[in-house]
Amino acid sequence: MLKNTYNYVINRYIKFLELSFSKKFFVTYILCIAGYLSITLLGMYINSLYSLKNADFIATKKFEIVSSAVVAHTGPEVSYISLALTYIVNNFIACFTISSAIIAVALLYRHDIKKENDTNISYLNALFIFYLITIINPFTGLSGAKLRYLDLIAVIPHGIFEFGAVALSISLGIHYALKILPLSYTLNLNSKKENFSNESLDNNTNNTNNENNRDNNNKSTNISGIKNLPKLKLRDYINYIILLGTILTLVSIAGLLEPLDWALRNYSIANNINMIDLFIESYKNLIYYVIPGLIGDLLSKF
Repeated sequence: MLKNTYNYVINRYIKFLELSFSKKFFVTYILCIAGYLSITLLGMYINSLYSLKNADFIATKKFEIVSSAVVAHTGPEVSYISLALTYIVNNFIACFTISSAIIAVALLYRHDIKKENDTNISYLNALFIFYLITIINPFTGLSGAKLRYLDLIAVIPHGIFEFGAVALSISLGIHYALKILPLSYTLNLNSKKENFSNESLDNNTNNTNNENNRDNNNKSTNISGIKNLPKLKLRDYINYIILLGTILTLVSIAGLLEPLDWALRNYSIANNINMIDLFIESYKNLIYYVIPGLIGDLLSKF
């Protein structure tokens, strides 16, 4: 049963990898939100039963390290800009690490194929494991274990952009990983290895040696074929930089909104104000008055 479930999930993942970049991004965006909510709600439930004292330890320490570096350049006082820059730097590093790690899987696997090294885990499985970990995002989810259910409202405004950045970084990593080492090549290579393995169990020693020779010839042909894989073009590098810039833009918007969201949440709790009404009214004023006023001031200087 587990094997059938695994095969079904992997086959669905292969279908996912065949989607266009925009469709990959949309599916990943939805799954990132679902993954965060699942882990956060599960953490809240467990925390209500057993009190998870160190649930947010890793996320908190990471934030403190980045924050100390930012404050060193902006001043020791806790200001809005220092908090915003901390969120921006912290989240952009996380997004860049995600995309780079997925691309590194393709580079390492390609290197192993060139060196004719055996790998303990298939390329497809490696991509699937990285994808699963990044969409579930357990550390970020557990960091919200001490929140109240109503506090999730404070995640919505900046979360729209933050999850977009995470989903885009995952999609970016997968897109370029498949450009570096197309999945069709490794599936073909693995299937030939599996077919040879099954045949060798049913043959005698002489037949096995003959099959070994044929398999080695096929393997050499496949490995030499790796040299004919399309290389990244200048356009690919330009698109990569543009997408990184898009990720930075999304992260920056989320970083500017996140301190405001948590400030509104704390203000609502301290003054016993309806949080939903407070957020609606605050963002209405932000959109209709504050942002146009700031834009007007900037334009007046030119």
